[in-house]
Amino acid sequence: SSDVCSSDLIKLFAQRWYLLGRFGNGKFSVFAFDRIVEAELLPERFEIDPYFDAEDFFGECYGVVVGDRTPLQHIVVRAYGWERFSLFDRPLHHTQRLLREGDGYNDFSLDLRPTSDFKAHLLSRGRWVKVLCPASLAEDIRLLHREAMEMYEQEGPDLS
Repeated sequence: SSDVCSSDLIKLFAQRWYLLGRFGNGKFSVFAFDRIVEAELLPERFEIDPYFDAEDFFGECYGVVVGDRTPLQHIVVRAYGWERFSLFDRPLHHTQRLLREGDGYNDFSLDLRPTSDFKAHLLSRGRWVKVLCPASLAEDIRLLHREAMEMYEQEGPDLS
């Protein structure tokens, strides 16, 4: 699940809480609460820009990866088996729309930036989700699957 609290600049994504912070130079960064080692209360007060909207800031993103210059893309994925029903219950993104229902599959469209966290999610769905377009994203996912497969084919130490 993914929720944004605009006033607090806190985001819940993949069962982890994140804090959106801004440095003195104006650049934003996302910090996972469970990875913050130390925090210090300073006398300076931070004023949130009244025109800043955290939902807009994350709106084109799948999760919390922002600012890596990944362009916005129109994406079509095909979901097979139970995954086609799961995507109704838990959409990948707020732009997700059903395009067509086929025999054993559903095609969905999304408009987002396919950052590393989105690609990782697609990979985690294995053979149950296939990218139909854009071709460049489909090729990226295919190569990542191939690299994973090659890791399993390599002989390594028997640790049993």
